[in-house]
Amino acid sequence: MKHGTKCVIYCRVSSSRQDNEGFSIPAQKRYLNEYADKHGYIVVETFEDDETAGSKGRTNFERMMQFLKEKKDIQTILVEKTDRMYRNFRDYVDIEDLRIDTILVKENEVVGPNASSHTKFIHGIKVLMAKNFLDNLSEEVRKGYDEKLKMGLYPSNPMFGYTTAKINGKRTLVPKPEEAPIVKRIFELYASGQQSLRSIIDTLQKEGLLLLADKKYYLSTIHTILNNPVYYGDFRWKGVIEKGVHEAIITKALWNQVRVVQASFNKQGTSKHYNTLSFLLKGFMVCGECGRKITAERKKGRYVYYKCTRYKTACGQKAIPEEELIPQVDEAVKSITIPQEAVTYVAEALKESLAMKRNTVDGHVAILKAEKTKLEARLSALYEDKLDHKIDEEFYQKKYAEYRKKLSEIEDQLGRYERANLNYYELGSQILELAKDAYGIYVAANDEEKRKLLGFLLQNFSLKDGKLVPDYKKPFDLFAKYASCSDWQGQKELNPRFPFWRRTFYL
Repeated sequence: MKHGTKCVIYCRVSSSRQDNEGFSIPAQKRYLNEYADKHGYIVVETFEDDETAGSKGRTNFERMMQFLKEKKDIQTILVEKTDRMYRNFRDYVDIEDLRIDTILVKENEVVGPNASSHTKFIHGIKVLMAKNFLDNLSEEVRKGYDEKLKMGLYPSNPMFGYTTAKINGKRTLVPKPEEAPIVKRIFELYASGQQSLRSIIDTLQKEGLLLLADKKYYLSTIHTILNNPVYYGDFRWKGVIEKGVHEAIITKALWNQVRVVQASFNKQGTSKHYNTLSFLLKGFMVCGECGRKITAERKKGRYVYYKCTRYKTACGQKAIPEEELIPQVDEAVKSITIPQEAVTYVAEALKESLAMKRNTVDGHVAILKAEKTKLEARLSALYEDKLDHKIDEEFYQKKYAEYRKKLSEIEDQLGRYERANLNYYELGSQILELAKDAYGIYVAANDEEKRKLLGFLLQNFSLKDGKLVPDYKKPFDLFAKYASCSDWQGQKELNPRFPFWRRTFYL
């Protein structure tokens, strides 16, 4: 390593808990500057992102990227570890495009243009698994909505016509006096069968109702109101109609009458629809010429063709029969199955990813468990004080509620980590199984299972002149590149010391 190499430092903290557990910005800066001094780096600039204050995005990460694009003589970033650098795959790709070295100090790893393909492969999977774990954790946080759904409570912000108020201690939708009459009138006008969406707006203006809401109305607004079941007492959440407990603005009979009128208006435009699962590749392709979506259509009741939507373009791509594309899809899936000998290195990457996650997560879990033990001890002591008449009933109930609330929050967080762990291991298992025999699994699947598998493996296909070009998701893009490498093909024995792994291979 040459002394006097210029570099930048990047530090990030994403939560108050991290800030309090030794991952603070000052702690990272001190650690990275000590590393730079010891190894002869010259720190030109330090970039920090503190996300504990509710700021959106990573302003200084973007500044650092622009700085490095302009300063071509700086080819090194110092960062504490993988999860301090990346929040998503876009960050990973952007850093990679700069073709500079990222030194992950705590992991004793250098990732850059001259890193071995083995190092890049392992690092790519670590980034993938870290991102997946965070996604699972976020998903578990969102599951807090489930409790509200079970009680029939709408779990998000109120829509036009409603506000919220606490009823029996629960925040519930209640009709908003100045808006609810407008909603009811919209339904009544449309249910008459004599009014279009546009004429409803005109009528409301003539009746002076729009002035009460003090906002502009558009056709889409009226359409949204007419199709929202919340107004008759239920509500739609993630595509499912849930039973609500809030006060309705209209009757179910009026809602049903609107459905009848809508059906009569749409009758002339009704045409045959086919189950989208009968179109195996629908939704998986974009046009290689103009970038528009590829749509599917059926001819003579049984022949499936795919063609560019060509909306406002002069795209020259012709419709392609499905039977010509299926063999290419088969080849795309077959391309990501790697030799059995190389599966060992997929397992190695997954193990390193797990170790990285444990370093970050296990400390959080240990702290939560310690807090849980402390609270349980306080509850026990509180009860004994009550039995010994050291505290009165009012104080006991107050402190009991306080401790139980904190304990419940901790148990909820521990549960989220546990469920996120299960999802994390499940994804790793799926990646390993597909590395062994993706094509065999695909061939044995039915059409619905094939679509799910394609969605797991691919971003999409690009279709041009009848040829499909797959865009794989990570880490399957790595599998495809390695599998197509002539050095990999036909080798009886692979190991990290084999020249193939040491060769520069830009992922």
